[in-house]
This record gives sequence, C-alpha cells and structure tokens, in this order.
Amino acid sequence: MKKRRICFKTIWTIFAVGFILQKLVAAPKIPEAKVPFATNAPIIDGEIHEKEWAQATVLHFLGDSDKGKKDKSRILLLWSPKGLFVGFDAIDRSFIYGNFPPKDPLYMEDTFEIFIDALGTPRQYFELQANPAGQTFLKNYVITAEPVLTSENRMTPEFIATHLWRFDDQLPPDFKIVSKINATQGSWKMEMFLPAAWLNHRHGGGPLTPQTFLMNFARHDWNQPPSVKNRQCQFYYWSAVLKGHPHLSPTLMGKVVLEKP
Repeated sequence: MKKRRICFKTIWTIFAVGFILQKLVAAPKIPEAKVPFATNAPIIDGEIHEKEWAQATVLHFLGDSDKGKKDKSRILLLWSPKGLFVGFDAIDRSFIYGNFPPKDPLYMEDTFEIFIDALGTPRQYFELQANPAGQTFLKNYVITAEPVLTSENRMTPEFIATHLWRFDDQLPPDFKIVSKINATQGSWKMEMFLPAAWLNHRHGGGPLTPQTFLMNFARHDWNQPPSVKNRQCQFYYWSAVLKGHPHLSPTLMGKVVLEKP
C-alpha cells in the first residue's frame, strides 16, 4: 500500500512539474528597450545622419515568421521632453506603395508600423502605419474588457466581436515624418517625431519624462503590388506575435523605457 502511495505521489509530482515547465516555456518573451535622452535632437529630414543618432538605442526585427529570414533593418529611438524620435533604416529591393488613396490602410503595401500603448493596461492603443512615400494611417483600438486570448496570445474571435472597437484616427499637427528611398541602392530611410502631448494624452498631455510605454514595431515587405495574384509578404516584428496579427496581440508589446537624462 505504501509503495502505491509513493508511486502515486511521484507520478503526481512529475505531472505537476511538467505542467509548470510547459507554462514557463510557453510564456512569451517580452523584449525591453532602454531609450537614451537626446542631448541634441535629430533633425527630421529622412537622412539618418549617424552623428545625430549616435546616442540612440538600436532595435532589430526578429526573423520572418514563416521563413526564418533575417531582416537587417534598424529602428533607432531617442527621446526629449518634447517627444519621441524614431528612425527607420531598411534595405528594400522592390518598393511596393502608392496603390491606395489617402486615409486608407497601408498594410497591404510595404510599411513600417508602430504600435503604442501609453497606459500599459492594455485597453487602448494605437497602430501607426507608414509607407515609403511618407504616407501615414492611424488606427485607434479600444478594448472594453480584460482580453481573452488564444494559445498564441492573440485575442479570440469571440472576444474581438464583442469587446474590440476600432476607429480611424488622425495624427496631431506637430507630428513629423520624412521618408526617402533610393531604388538603385535599395535604401529606405525614414524619420519620425511623435509629440509628447499626443503620446501622453491619457496622462494629461504633458511633456515626456523618464517613463515606460508598451510598444511593438513591424515591417511588411511585399514582393509584388496588390493587383498581382499569389504575391508574397515577409513579416517582421520586434516583439514576437502570430504572423499578421500584431494589431490583435496587445499583451505582447515590448517595454520601451525612457531613461533619465
């Protein structure tokens, strides 16, 4: 009888440990970036002058979610009380853009995207899309309940149908963006300025201070325009998400920490 009890306890212990280990392995790895204070703010001209961005923290995308292909793009970040400075430096051999009218979503073309959750709840966040021409599109997401997630940490279809609200939005007048491409060299450089009052809208609109935002960065790299059948896209993300679903994975955004001056 004692042997059976010992055997049962052993089996139960092994099961419990295995369950815990499975949960630990399945837990998503959330990246963190520490962003330096800009003693000299970069000029938003689309040039990515290395001297101007020398202080910046540099982020890189993960490999393509299907092919494991690495992307050599750089995301550069700096901050000041006035706002967040974002640089994007990429290689692109086939620029796909200009197929959609203004105010339309751009993700079906080449895009660089930023997801921003200012409060870190996650109950409200923005998706900012930008294409090689510097055209932008902004979506505002509002969640009315605690997110219910799939095993891939994406909100479930049932939850989305009931609790996710999406609104087209507008960037503030003092938002800045300049994008420049060189088709011969396959170069795409873009610089943005995200104003503090907009980023801190839910905090009263004041200047930036040493604080933390939840963010993700994405790139869509298409090989053909939307009119071509069976075209392909390579998807890249800073924080790992289910392919094509960063906008439905708010709990997977990474931490962007603005460091003290």
